[in-house]
Amino acid sequence: MTVHGREKTPGPLRLSVPLEAGRGAGRYAVLLALCALCYSNSLHGEFVHDDVWAISNNPDVRPGSSLQNIFTNDFWGKRMADNTSHKSYRPLCILTFKLNILLGGMTPLYFHVVNVCLHCAVTCLLMHTCDRCVFDDPRLAFLTALLFAVHPIHTEAVSGIVGRADVLACMLFLLAFLSYVRSVGVCGSGSADSLPSTVSVWALGASLLLGTCAMLVKETGITVFGVCVLYDALVRSLTFHLSVLRSRHLSGSKMKDLLRISVPFLKRACAVSLYVAVIMSFRLWLMGGSMPLFSEQDNPASFSPHLLTRFLTYCYLLAFNAWLLLSPAVLCYDWQVGSIPLVESLWDMRNVAALLLGVVMVALCLHCVMSLQRLENREVLLGVLFLVFPFIPASNLFFRVGFVVAERVLYMPSMGYCILVAHGLGRLCSVVGRWGTTALTVSTLLLLLLFSWKTVQQNDIWLSREALFRSGIQTLPHNAKVHYNYANFLKDRGRHQEAIHHYKTALRLYPRHASAMNNLGTLTRHPEDAEHYYRTALDTNPQHNRALFNLGNLLNCSACCSIGLCVCVCVCVCVRGCHIIDTALLYSSLSLWQKADWKNICLTHR
Repeated sequence: MTVHGREKTPGPLRLSVPLEAGRGAGRYAVLLALCALCYSNSLHGEFVHDDVWAISNNPDVRPGSSLQNIFTNDFWGKRMADNTSHKSYRPLCILTFKLNILLGGMTPLYFHVVNVCLHCAVTCLLMHTCDRCVFDDPRLAFLTALLFAVHPIHTEAVSGIVGRADVLACMLFLLAFLSYVRSVGVCGSGSADSLPSTVSVWALGASLLLGTCAMLVKETGITVFGVCVLYDALVRSLTFHLSVLRSRHLSGSKMKDLLRISVPFLKRACAVSLYVAVIMSFRLWLMGGSMPLFSEQDNPASFSPHLLTRFLTYCYLLAFNAWLLLSPAVLCYDWQVGSIPLVESLWDMRNVAALLLGVVMVALCLHCVMSLQRLENREVLLGVLFLVFPFIPASNLFFRVGFVVAERVLYMPSMGYCILVAHGLGRLCSVVGRWGTTALTVSTLLLLLLFSWKTVQQNDIWLSREALFRSGIQTLPHNAKVHYNYANFLKDRGRHQEAIHHYKTALRLYPRHASAMNNLGTLTRHPEDAEHYYRTALDTNPQHNRALFNLGNLLNCSACCSIGLCVCVCVCVCVRGCHIIDTALLYSSLSLWQKADWKNICLTHR
């Protein structure tokens, strides 16, 4: 049987995957049941962490808001042109949140149900993709999907509601890839002696549309176009090129013939490249030609003045992300502010991990080259493409990102990891004999059970703000950001003494945390101490509007009334109009005649 130019033959593999007799629909049913079981305990979680800002506090998702705002604002509801915008343009993901609210209100349950259903769909699509384009043995495609279904690295993307951007983008990524594969014929389909031609312009157009939708769900979706073109070049077209080169001694005229028969692929590659250039230009235009502004605590390595430190740290972070895929034992919702110290020296032992990753990747690339020359073993190439390309936007390679490590961004790259693991197990089973195969099968079952247990355990952490923030304290006690987040939660719950303790811990770990200083000032009983914290916060970050407002309010309530009024005027000038709650607080601290003046001041500086 031939599937898009690749003959599916029984391989030498003897991997005894459970439910071997369950074929077709049975395997899909097993995958759906496994996904549902692993994530059933996440359904009753509340809005936590970024969910609050992207959904609860986002005016764009409310039923009465204009649809136009979704396509002009960023993921968090700010105008894309705003210099404080995160520049994350994901309108299709916001549309799904809005639809969730229209159908089920603000009940978190329905948001979680959609996320779990999307994860089920991605898992099934991955098996279909592997069965069709990667493996000859359908059992390995099934094993790949099993690993993907239960991998603990996915808990942030599936159990955290804003992780829907990663899950939905992954689904559209796979659909775009499958559409592209469908659009390309088999060798000789255009003529008796040519590269695969475009047999369906509609399928190619659908691939471009689905890839664009993936990008409008999350930016990493655009990487599918690179995967498609390289798959076409290295797996479909290069195979034919190599067979021609082996069968002919090419003269100058023969080289012209080779170029001529390459026209179908070159047309596709040029069309896709031109399309990507257009949508990338549109994306940059939306950003106003500027990149998002991040702070040092978001991505410390990118702010290092030393090129060597940046290079070594970025290399180590690549190895660290690879380790999270291999051994997801330590997981945390936030890896910022001191979680991973900078690599500042060549003698740092962590460089060994980066070097080892480099050796492995070079070995995989060499294996891919040798496999192409033998016209066999495309599994490693597809695994590397699916692993590397979706991670490129998060690698700091082309631009600064707003995080050190984010587990949710590994959702798509984990597809490549699962493909490589399944392929490796299959190759091992073909050489170790019967008893070795049995041992590998048992080990694989234990790994799946261990991953499932870890996933269920991680889901419990994402059920509530308190559980999530407390887990951060337990997992990364040296991370200032998790102490700050937990202190904010305690402050909201009225547990002020505990909040003060964690704010002070955050400042001990990261003395330049301006927001922690400001919040600590609001909890301090003594005005002198509060003023000290506000002024220190402003020394650290002169643009911290909250600290500026709090300082003005404090001075206004003290003997320095005129100074406080001047400081509050500065706040209005900085933010171009007070926020409603800030204005209410301000009016309460000023006399009636000052209230009238404040209205004029705010209107003047809008």
